[in-house]
Amino acid sequence: MKSSFSWLLRSCLVALIGLSLLFVVATLVIGPPPKVLAKLNGEVVFVDHKSEDLGSLRPDEERSIKFLVANLSRNPIKILQPKTSCSCTSANLAFPIMVEPFSDKSLEFTFHAPEALGSFIEYVEINSDARPNGILCRIVGSVAPKSAALLASP
Repeated sequence: MKSSFSWLLRSCLVALIGLSLLFVVATLVIGPPPKVLAKLNGEVVFVDHKSEDLGSLRPDEERSIKFLVANLSRNPIKILQPKTSCSCTSANLAFPIMVEPFSDKSLEFTFHAPEALGSFIEYVEINSDARPNGILCRIVGSVAPKSAALLASP
């Protein structure tokens, strides 16, 4: 009984070490763990983060936002014109953009804070020819009076 338990324990330990090594190699080849998990789930397009907190802004202030888009496939993909939830967010690049296999492109957007004070949530939908549905990225923050925004600005 004792020998079968130690055999089982050794087998589990070997399997755990093997899976850990596989994950380390995948991380070295593909990238950070979220990117590895996206690849394992069959994703073709990966965005490095899906939410950006701009903090406190003054009315009419502009902030730049970058989303890193990765092509996890063996074929080039085309990033199509992103859709935004309001005219306060605009892309700083000409679309479509080609992303070569296993490479990344940085997409830069400008957010123009409205005059109205208070919290905001806006969205950018990143679309490609390789994915039927876009990837929704969220932009959050708040617009504060000029004096308060200066104190809270990152």
